[in-house]
Amino acid sequence: MKGFVIRYVWAPISHAHVSTSAGWVVISDVTCEPYKLHMCERTPKRVVRINPNNNKLQGFIPYNVCHLEKISELYLSGNMLQGLIPMCLGDLISLRYLYLDYNKVQSTIPFSFWGLKDILRIDLSSNYLNGPLSLGIGNLKVLTYLNLSSNLLSSDIPNAIGGLNGLQILSLSSNRLQGPIPESLGDLTSLETLDLSNNILSGIIPKSLERLSYFRYNVAFNKLEGEIPTEG
Repeated sequence: MKGFVIRYVWAPISHAHVSTSAGWVVISDVTCEPYKLHMCERTPKRVVRINPNNNKLQGFIPYNVCHLEKISELYLSGNMLQGLIPMCLGDLISLRYLYLDYNKVQSTIPFSFWGLKDILRIDLSSNYLNGPLSLGIGNLKVLTYLNLSSNLLSSDIPNAIGGLNGLQILSLSSNRLQGPIPESLGDLTSLETLDLSNNILSGIIPKSLERLSYFRYNVAFNKLEGEIPTEG
């Protein structure tokens, strides 16, 4: 698929899988003729899933997507989308899965984004996101997967991240994060994989990580010192 995402929520008319379940609309497995992308101003508000992954969509993420009050899954990975993450995404309280990885998005992560208290999986990796990680990240209590790797984030890792009790996979690699690794990461008792490699982190690897079972981590290519935790 090639085309531009301008100001409408896209809904390809041909070669898309559209199904309904209990009155909800699902748009997935999207393909389209080269250079054509059909736009729709009247996409039903009851759409629950949009998946045009791995195409060549260009332009900005349309603000109209925020009108989809019941959407739970938004997959926009592997396109050429740019510009800002719409602040109104933080109003989509039904959203559970958000994938914007492998695009060209250039913005900070809107503070409203950390209000998605029921979201389960977030992947914003391989973009040009900049600015700090907000303390608001601690609001995402049921999050299980967070991938912000390969961006331009530049701040300390907030201690509040230790409040994400359901988190299983956390990747913050290949950013410009600095300061110490928070002791609070040892409170993430569900954590299985932690990747903090290729940053500017300093200090020691906290011994609190020894409390974690079935756990692997990567902290290579930082400015860490001291002993390596021997258990965990």
